[in-house]
Amino acid sequence: MPLDNWTLRRYPADKPSIILQASDTEWPYDGLVQLDHDLDIYAEEVSIPAHILAPGRHVGIFAKSITCLNNSEIVASGREGPSKLVTLFSGPKAGGKGGSAGDIQLYVEDADLETLGKLSLKASGGKGGSGEDTKQGLAGGPGGDGGDGGRVSVAVRTSGFTATLLQRATAILRAKDCSSDQKRQLCEDFVSSCSRIERLRKDRPDHSAKIKALKAELARNGDADELMDFFREELADLLSNEAGSFQALVAGQVEYGGGAYGVGGMGTVTGGKNGSPGSACLPKVSYCYLQPNKLRQLDMSIAHPDQCAMVLHLAKLDYYVGSSETMKVATDRLVRLHDRLLFLDGLQPTDPIYGAYRNAETRMHLLPRKLDPKALDEPAGFAGLREVATEVDALLRQIALGIDFYGHKPEWVPRGSYDFYANLTKEMLEHAKFAEQAWRRYHAEEVTQEKMLAAVREMRDQAHLSAEAARDFVVQLRPFLESTVIAIGALDFQMKQCKRDLVEKLVTQADAISRVEQKLGADFNDVVEAATMVAFCPEPAMLLIQGSGLAYKAVKDAKIEDDDGEPGIKKELLVKKMTTLSKGVGALVQEYRASMVDGQTAEIDDPGADKLLAKKEDYMELVSNYHKAIGEQDIEEVSKAFDAYVDAALERNNTIMTYNASVNIALKKRAEADAAEAKAASLSDTVLANTCPDLPAISIFMEQVYSESLWTLLESLSMTQRALRFWSLSTVDEIKQALQNKPPALLDAATLSHVRNRLVASYGHAVESFGKEPQRFEGLRYELSAAEVRRWRTHPKMQTIVRIKPAFRDTTAEESPFYGKANVRLHTVRFFAEGVETKAETMHVLLTHLGEEVIVDAKNQPHTWIHEQLKVQFQYRMADMSFTGPGTVDGTIGAKVQGKYAMVGPFASWLVDVNPAYNSGIDITDVGRAWLEFSGEFDSL
Repeated sequence: MPLDNWTLRRYPADKPSIILQASDTEWPYDGLVQLDHDLDIYAEEVSIPAHILAPGRHVGIFAKSITCLNNSEIVASGREGPSKLVTLFSGPKAGGKGGSAGDIQLYVEDADLETLGKLSLKASGGKGGSGEDTKQGLAGGPGGDGGDGGRVSVAVRTSGFTATLLQRATAILRAKDCSSDQKRQLCEDFVSSCSRIERLRKDRPDHSAKIKALKAELARNGDADELMDFFREELADLLSNEAGSFQALVAGQVEYGGGAYGVGGMGTVTGGKNGSPGSACLPKVSYCYLQPNKLRQLDMSIAHPDQCAMVLHLAKLDYYVGSSETMKVATDRLVRLHDRLLFLDGLQPTDPIYGAYRNAETRMHLLPRKLDPKALDEPAGFAGLREVATEVDALLRQIALGIDFYGHKPEWVPRGSYDFYANLTKEMLEHAKFAEQAWRRYHAEEVTQEKMLAAVREMRDQAHLSAEAARDFVVQLRPFLESTVIAIGALDFQMKQCKRDLVEKLVTQADAISRVEQKLGADFNDVVEAATMVAFCPEPAMLLIQGSGLAYKAVKDAKIEDDDGEPGIKKELLVKKMTTLSKGVGALVQEYRASMVDGQTAEIDDPGADKLLAKKEDYMELVSNYHKAIGEQDIEEVSKAFDAYVDAALERNNTIMTYNASVNIALKKRAEADAAEAKAASLSDTVLANTCPDLPAISIFMEQVYSESLWTLLESLSMTQRALRFWSLSTVDEIKQALQNKPPALLDAATLSHVRNRLVASYGHAVESFGKEPQRFEGLRYELSAAEVRRWRTHPKMQTIVRIKPAFRDTTAEESPFYGKANVRLHTVRFFAEGVETKAETMHVLLTHLGEEVIVDAKNQPHTWIHEQLKVQFQYRMADMSFTGPGTVDGTIGAKVQGKYAMVGPFASWLVDVNPAYNSGIDITDVGRAWLEFSGEFDSL
């Protein structure tokens, strides 16, 4: 996989006028120090040499951070005018005009005042040349005019403040509608991060007194509103002092005056006339912190779309690797890009930065883009930056939701067959080989421009195929989104019914519940209400994003309102806010109460209401403590109702989060398709005929398409491995063993072909091993509980959720009909009920396996899987409960080996749907008993 080429781009190669650098390793500028052309550097971390001399030229440096070697200078001053070189019609020669200065632009996201103090920025006009002296009875030659000074623009997003401290300060300044607890927490977070600015240093303003005052106020003041007002006032002063210190220091490092006039030559009659001094251009120094409106006031192009695409690609590589360390790096890169591109939100043609991008178009060496009718005549750079920003936001939401690089939870599995994945991986391998061949021809030594362009055209075709695949993915995802919406509706009804049952029982056991509250130190009603909001969150590495507030934007910011015509996307199911929950009942209740003060746009029970994200182990420990405390009060009915309610709430909320993740993936895929089509369209034959194939945008495009072809192949291999695990319950990581920890830079089509061969062989072996005769069971009944029957009778759409818990080695016959059985897989599922009245001879039932299940292996180990929902239609005769003969439909799922898909198990939630539209005159008021009936196969425990 091409990695090394992603860290640095120079164009043109012999005399670079633009340099793009993307790695977080400090890059020492190694270009020419004597320039006769303009230069722009877009970098993450760059070390500036002692001198960059570009008389009368433009020099721009836009970086995350900079360092200087001792004292450094960037010089764009005008050249001194020549003396006595301008010949007049008669008489002594005049001095030449001094050269006008160029301009210097410096933008640093995290600036160190000590470093800025070592950097001189010079853009003075050149001195006018001297006139010629004469002794021939004539006046001396006139002096030349001084050149005009150039504009020096310097902007930093922060200096002194760390990025974390700046974010926390900004959160206080922007906070709206916060609860008292949240306001205090914001203030505590800021104070806890103040160590860097609290220490007195000679190069920085002294903030120690203000920090001391903030700490004292935090310890003293119990009124959160007064505390917040105090912090805002002090923070405004802190930032003002930082800005003032920065501006004063930079002003002392800038030379911007007009060039001195040239002196007239000496004459025997009179001296020559002196020239006129050049005009000065006052520098522009800006301190922006994280305020989009301040960024939009900058008169410079602070981000390059191609360099941002390079950083994004590196972030995706880190995300792909997926270790705790690389996930932190990926998150840091994505958050950095998010902050860098904040100025795009609300951008107007009247903003100075808009004009700056217009003026910089030629210098940025961008490919021409097809104009968006909604953004006619917009600077070319904005389209690419918006594409990066859109993907960054989608990836941040994806990471926050705990799903992997390919958009899946760790437990997710497809159910495709051996033949399906053997064919799919073969097709993806061919695509990867084709892209790799084009990439190698493009980078071959002594390649002609004609051959390079031919390789670009081939890769352009691959981009079109990638766009089509992404759009096909969105189409294929729609049925899943639609079925998930139906499932959420049923789960929502079940949760509210379980909650009602629990509340009714709590009323009758008020004294016992009071004792539980005293023991655990929390109002039980608050715990019940908070449970309505809890969903399980990913590992701590993912919490970085939730904590930074970037996990979710408002619905309109996530571009959802553009999808009104997109089937399956329901805005009312999109979570508006997620809050990470720390361990303990106190934190649970505190965050629940805080959400109530926030004034949600949805009722707490509604699917789109705020969600409290908890680690599964921590939350289940909390539930276990309550279960134990309730059990000590000998109120078993309350205990059962509490367990049923918690299970129902978690299942609903986790399904809602799955829905949100799927919507995010759909939007991300659609954006990827749009971006691929736009980039391919920009590489039309007409454009390529007049474009150098070495252009950074083209070489980056080649890397992107090649890498994405390998990622697509890796995804198909990953899906094959997941399907294999679902078939065999194996935990072996075949891909990892085959790759032997090879870094992404060493992956190529040949390596992945070896992985495919090994994986397909293992899959085939697993399928063959299932060819032995399994033990079978027929007509095994699972009785619905009285509560499940009651929920079915009272549901307006005649639906109910039946949740079947897994059976283990110690499960008794009284506890589960699946006792003594391992690796249970189903061939059929049926549903029967006694007491149904209907005008028809048969009852039609739709049975839906909701997709999350547990399969217990022969070693008594549970394996949790998530896959697409499985719908099974069943229709039986009411008179004799027969499912054979005219008008009946058996609930066939399939056979495990011979069928197209791996078979599901019973330990899941099943949606029972008796649609009145398909059952004429049906009445289930008097139903007293109902059951599911299964047949299938198993291994013995």
